[in-house]
Amino acid sequence: MCHYTHLTPFEREKILFFLAEGNSITEIAHLLKRSKSTISRELRCNAAPVDQPMPYCPLTAQALYKQRREACHPHKCLEHAPLHSYIQICILEYHWSPEEIVGGIQLEHGCRLVSVPTIYRTCRSRRTEERNSRNILRSKGR
Repeated sequence: MCHYTHLTPFEREKILFFLAEGNSITEIAHLLKRSKSTISRELRCNAAPVDQPMPYCPLTAQALYKQRREACHPHKCLEHAPLHSYIQICILEYHWSPEEIVGGIQLEHGCRLVSVPTIYRTCRSRRTEERNSRNILRSKGR
């Protein structure tokens, strides 16, 4: 398991300072006691826009980091009640696999309303009212 700690605003300021001094990525990584790949990724992912005079701005980098963190959220289980009921009927009564359910919905509506992993996640979640739907899902060799 990876035990990665995110760069702090202070470390981002230090990166700017060390870049201004002309230090290489390797030297900056050594000075901050970080991996070279961490510093390289920081400079690549959080580069300042072209119109800014500095190639790296810690304030912009921190703002981009926060924006990405807010966009990152846990996967949600199926919350739309009618669709959830339809999927449960398809699994329990028709014995359809999640792949067949997604294909059927796609044929009926012409768009993809739900994904296969979402169906599996919903069926395996503890919130599922119908416990049988977890055990009924098809498995290889059955």
